[in-house]
Amino acid sequence: MIITDNSDYSNIPFTYEDTITINVLVLEKKNNPSLTAITFNTHTTSALDEVHLQLGEDGLYNLIHIIVPNYDWYIRNKKLGTLSKYK
Repeated sequence: MIITDNSDYSNIPFTYEDTITINVLVLEKKNNPSLTAITFNTHTTSALDEVHLQLGEDGLYNLIHIIVPNYDWYIRNKKLGTLSKYK
């Protein structure tokens, strides 16, 4: 996906510690994808986060890795009035 217009996306900066990660692991079975695991990581240190998952069987897996600002970032920016675009 190529984004050519940033008007619908946040341009408010955040640091690693201001984010959380959601990882979704899906086993791609023929005609029947299977949700295998969901993990949630807070970024409370400056080190990169690690996730260890038990894989129940061999196969092709898709990992969806989502990084979003955390609740504290949201509250801080709401108080500053920088989220008015998203109301």
